[in-house]
Amino acid sequence: RCARGRREGGEARATALRGEVAGRLRVGFNKDGGALRSTELLGALSRRHPELTFEVTTGTSGVLMKQILGRDLDATFYEGDCEDAAVESVELLKQELVIAVPRAWAEQSDRPDWTWLASKPWVFVSPSCSYHRYIERVERVNGLRLQKRFQMDDDATGLKLIADRSAITMTTREALQHSGLDRSGAVAVWPHFRDVLPLSLGYLKSRRDDPVIAALRETAVAVWKTKSPPEGGLAKGG
Repeated sequence: RCARGRREGGEARATALRGEVAGRLRVGFNKDGGALRSTELLGALSRRHPELTFEVTTGTSGVLMKQILGRDLDATFYEGDCEDAAVESVELLKQELVIAVPRAWAEQSDRPDWTWLASKPWVFVSPSCSYHRYIERVERVNGLRLQKRFQMDDDATGLKLIADRSAITMTTREALQHSGLDRSGAVAVWPHFRDVLPLSLGYLKSRRDDPVIAALRETAVAVWKTKSPPEGGLAKGG
């Protein structure tokens, strides 16, 4: 596999000298923030670089980052932070992290009562998903033990459970808007919590100058217009 990777990288560098980018890009999209714009990104890349081919993987941020370190992916989009010194990251967007509740339940809580949240069933995401660490922070900061009724790695299914008045979950406002459930009237954002979840592109630092990586980085920055971070942070209930 390593020998094949060196050969493909050499081919990419050779074509770059002729003003082209060719070869195969193995790219990962995390299931929420990254996947929301995957079609737009891949379309832009294919138009800019018609000799480039793509191998696409979708998964949770933690699993995809392991594939970067194992050289099974060339680059990935992921949410949260990466502390591995071997990985270089380009932050693309600061997403607003929210707690989604059934609208009927939201009307029951007009103050930041975290014990009320703890009394309700929750959808927990996979431990390899970035949301999981934030839910754990909510528990730790507020001295809670939330009811883990459901665990899944599919945010869309979790949001449908919220609309069905079956649970509460943590998600991003962008994912909630993409689902359309915020406009349906079935799901509301609990107003007493806001935090920030970065979405980034990650790849090995040793491959920073690889033409395929450079092409992906340039196109991703163009597709994801950087926005100002939402105000606020991890809230503690009163």
